[in-house]
Amino acid sequence: MKMITIDASQIPSGNAVTIINGVKFNVAVSPYQFPKAFEVEYNKDEGTVTIHFKYLGKEQIGEIDHVSDQVTISHGRHSGKILAVHFHADECDIKAIRMFATGEMPELIKQIRPEQISTRLNFDVAASALNVYAPQIAEFAVAQM
Repeated sequence: MKMITIDASQIPSGNAVTIINGVKFNVAVSPYQFPKAFEVEYNKDEGTVTIHFKYLGKEQIGEIDHVSDQVTISHGRHSGKILAVHFHADECDIKAIRMFATGEMPELIKQIRPEQISTRLNFDVAASALNVYAPQIAEFAVAQM
């Protein structure tokens, strides 16, 4: 597995505005919901690339969403945050992996849109991070093939 450290200054901060009983609140993503790094892994037997999101603290996998024929997303058991994204990839097709990481994958993540605002902010930050780091993700995945 290869590790990619996320530079928080390159990712949108993950803020939202919500109104509760007529009062406007600005909500920011918690440091526990903001990924600090990715680990990229290629499983040759299954033909899948897995991107593990690393956070402060650890959490067990809870729910798994099958968001398409090619993509599954693992969520934290208690927080609901994205812990991993798994997708099928053809061997050594770095261009396809990069295009998938910058285009289709962030859109699939955004389509889930959880109800809880902190989890929704985590999804937005995760999708942005994938978009920013797609070239490195693709390079690391292909290097393991």
